[in-house]
Amino acid sequence: MEGGSIAKRDHGGPGE
Repeated sequence: MEGGSIAKRDHGGPGE
């Protein structure tokens, strides 16, 4: 991943 939080936001995240 590219930092974790950024990657999650980029993919939608598990809840965000």
